[in-house]
Amino acid sequence: MKNTHKSRFKQFAQASGIGHMRSRLCLSLMLIGPLCMGATNAFSQAQSSVQITPQISYTQALADDAGGRHEQARKLFDALSSTELKTDTAVPSAVNLVLLERYADARKAFDGIASSATPRDAAYAQVWQLWLSARTWQGKPNELRKHLKQQARGMQGKDAVHQALIDLYAGKGSTEKVFAAIESMPVTDVARRDLRAESAFFAGGFAQYVAADKAAALQLYQREYPNSSVSIERPLIERAIKTAARRDQRL
Repeated sequence: MKNTHKSRFKQFAQASGIGHMRSRLCLSLMLIGPLCMGATNAFSQAQSSVQITPQISYTQALADDAGGRHEQARKLFDALSSTELKTDTAVPSAVNLVLLERYADARKAFDGIASSATPRDAAYAQVWQLWLSARTWQGKPNELRKHLKQQARGMQGKDAVHQALIDLYAGKGSTEKVFAAIESMPVTDVARRDLRAESAFFAGGFAQYVAADKAAALQLYQREYPNSSVSIERPLIERAIKTAARRDQRL
């Protein structure tokens, strides 16, 4: 089974064109679908009789986050930080901190990933840096726009989609350009749906926290939510839909 999973990871990564880390996350979420539904916690059932490997813990951490068990996932991610999967788990671990609303810790985590040797992980972390600035901003809206423009200066997207998201936050792009970039990417249908979900979360965040247009944000979240079945952003979009529908409430 382990070798089969590795083979599928390799095939998905080669076919998707979206980068090693993202392809591993997508396939992991495809493989743990039943766990995400929360019907049976195989991890709890197995740990008394089977030695739990880092890979099993990683899979369970993803399942816990997807199933809304973020505190449980945090414990596993903390334990994994001292294993050989430390690098592989860095991105979902940082996302988990956002789900726990530990924004300062999430910022530190994504700051580290932004200097990653893996271009796509670095670009993904840069977009998170912009989102976190928008989400936690306490000043005036026009000052936020100036701050984001300055922050985005020097950021370089790994691909057209990430560059379009960076440009959006920098005030020189648009949501339409982000999704046009996705459609022009030579990737599989699964990878394209994942990119649409990821981009919806970040573009929706711009609409919600920078443009102060909750209606546009909600429409975007709801439109792309069906594409998020294998996306690490799925629980974030679910939460965003709930909060964007309420008045005077932030994610």
